This record gives sequence, structure tokens and C-alpha cells, in this order.
Amino acid sequence: MHRDLELDRSPTYQLWLATNAWQRDVRRKLDPLGLTHVQFVVLASAMRLCHTEECLTQAKVSRLAELDENMTSQVIRVLERRGWVIRVKHPTDRRAHRIELTDSGIKLAMAARTLVKEAAERFFEPLGDRREEFVDALRTLNAHAAG
Repeated sequence: MHRDLELDRSPTYQLWLATNAWQRDVRRKLDPLGLTHVQFVVLASAMRLCHTEECLTQAKVSRLAELDENMTSQVIRVLERRGWVIRVKHPTDRRAHRIELTDSGIKLAMAARTLVKEAAERFFEPLGDRREEFVDALRTLNAHAAG
């Protein structure tokens, strides 16, 4: 097979390939649980925040997950229909919703987190002791992109 050396050396193309491979791995892990990757991210973000926030809101979940607020709202509605979260009016802000994970939502988030963590260990294993360097490089790119 002919290899395109320009693409082989392109950071954008290699990032594209790696991102797609990661998405495929996560999808394979989460499909049996009936979760999409973005649903997992919202559930995991809500679970992380529920330990530190007195009143967990969609906006806080959206900010932690770095997702558009409208998308977060749509995902939370799906999670609510499935019985994994409860969305109630905020006690002091009538525009906001408070989010609570149900017992089944907590169990699902914990099971999914375990599967994703296992997938991450396997996916990033080839980096060996260059893993921290890779994370630092990604942090640099993300900080620059955030402006």
C-alpha cells in the first residue's frame, strides 16, 4: 500500500485518526450499556460535580464537559426519559434546572466509567512512559485553543 508521507507526518491527520480510533473503542464499550459517548460524558460530569456542588445545574455540567448548553440539555432530557437523571426546577433561578442522578443513573455511570477507564488504559498503553508528555502536549493545545 502506498503511504502518503505528507499525511503520515501531519499532526492534524494523525489526531483525526487517533480521535476516530478512540471514539470507536469507547462506542464498542458503551453500546451494551445503551449509552452514547456524549451521554456518558454528561453522566460522568454530573456524577463528579454532585460531590462538590450543593445545587448541580445543567450549566455546570455543560461547562465541565465543555459541551454546548443546548446539546447538554438535549442529552439530559434523554437521560431523564431513561430514568438515569431527574431534572427539576432550580430553587432560586427559574431559568435553570437542578440535576440529580437516580440510583440507576449512578450505577450506570460507575459501570460505564470502569469500562471507559479500561479502554483508555489499553488505548494509551503504546505510549508507555511518553504518556505524560502526550498529555502535556494536549493540555498545551487545549489551553491555546481556549484563548
